Amino acid sequence: MLPELPIALLRAVGAENIPHHRQSLFDHLIGTYRLLNAAHAPEHVCLAGLLHSCYGTVHFSLPLFDISDRERLQTLIGHHAERLAYLFCALDRRHLPTLAVTTFDRLTGEDIQITKADHLGLLQVEIANRLDQQMEGLKEQQKLHSLLSAVGRIAPDALAPMQAILATRLCNSS
Repeated sequence: MLPELPIALLRAVGAENIPHHRQSLFDHLIGTYRLLNAAHAPEHVCLAGLLHSCYGTVHFSLPLFDISDRERLQTLIGHHAERLAYLFCALDRRHLPTLAVTTFDRLTGEDIQITKADHLGLLQVEIANRLDQQMEGLKEQQKLHSLLSAVGRIAPDALAPMQAILATRLCNSS
């Protein structure tokens, strides 16, 4: 079941009317949440997936919230979930498979510390994000392989569920 309050908040800010790839931003965010849930990701990772572009990203520059709203979102979805959602927006995700412990926060212009748990959660959200958008091609397959390999290095027990959602998504798109 979808979490009611974050869903209501997404509706209130108009996410249903914002185009995103082949669907609305609202549908994409829900799809990302559902994929993470299907992969048995921790609830805070699923919630981060639900709001993963809430402050805008390098590739999706339309923020739903200002970073001054962080405390409000922490109250709504929890500190760990909001931190992952924030990091997803703040970091250059091209470097996600090999993310350093200290990396650049594009929203504040400062360095930010990344824990192993942060890194794993970010990888899981990015995999679900990419799968929900149904990106295709050899380059995309290589990117997913790189992300999955990083999951396997950080938390081998989290790899099989992520591979399972990938396999399910690939079977459904054939």
